[in-house]
Amino acid sequence: MDPWSAYWKNGICTSFGSQPPQWYTHALQPLWESGFTKLPDHSSILDVASGNGAVAQIAARISIEQKKQLRIVAADKASLAAEIRTEYSGQIEFLPNTPLEKLCIPGGKFAFVTSQFGLEYAKVDLALGSVHEVLEENGELLMVAHHRASIICEHSREELQQYRALLSEFPVFAKLALLLQAMGEIRGRSDLQGLSGNPASEKQRVAFNRVIGKLLRRYPEGVVLADVLQRINPLFKENVTMPLSAKLQYVRHLEQDMVHAQQRLLDLTTAALDEKGMQRFLRLAEKNGLETEMCEKMSDEAGLLAWVVRFRKNN
Repeated sequence: MDPWSAYWKNGICTSFGSQPPQWYTHALQPLWESGFTKLPDHSSILDVASGNGAVAQIAARISIEQKKQLRIVAADKASLAAEIRTEYSGQIEFLPNTPLEKLCIPGGKFAFVTSQFGLEYAKVDLALGSVHEVLEENGELLMVAHHRASIICEHSREELQQYRALLSEFPVFAKLALLLQAMGEIRGRSDLQGLSGNPASEKQRVAFNRVIGKLLRRYPEGVVLADVLQRINPLFKENVTMPLSAKLQYVRHLEQDMVHAQQRLLDLTTAALDEKGMQRFLRLAEKNGLETEMCEKMSDEAGLLAWVVRFRKNN
């Protein structure tokens, strides 16, 4: 499974985890609410690179609250959660496995296309041409894109360093598997007490703790490392009597989660646009029949957040 499909399968709504940062609510949500509020009744909306529908669900809420009867479609290249259970998801038509570069959407064209941290990940020239095709005449594209100097990218680069250390520089998961194997099957208190006289287990425990100690000294406040340790701890506490095979499978899954998370951050930092990148993006939009009406930077007290760009389809 690709990293993004694996992420969305968990049912999380946004790319910022189950609890998005405060700026997400304070800055992004009002932008989308304003855009959907201005739409006439019975307008059609397409949210591209939608994930599990964070933006589409704002549109659905506005549609219900203002009795607009909006048609809302959410399309994403990835596989999505099998069932997205939110208050408004029933108002949305989800189209998984629908890449931006090939938007074949049944049911007519759209007055409003939205993208929240999505378009910049795609093959931009093809994606903009595809968006142009699905827009009605004089239709609007409103996008929020990663800025390379944003606090989002800054935090992502910091976390990437931790993932690289965990997965490449320090063999954390290999050391953990060796420790669990040396401990063997733990069925109760007597097996635990017997570990104190097991030199193989003690050797692997020391080796594992040495690796963790090095990581903690390098990243004393590292959020990635803290998350990994929180997920490892149950193996030695409440889940200590879990069968060894299940423990080793858990470690493999945890390592795969880290690999996927690292790849998602690599995708983000690679896709982010600096000033030159945005100028190139705007030229490609013009080439594909999309006129730039607004291009600005979104910020709040936390710092620079993103690019916000509005395009209009040329008649």
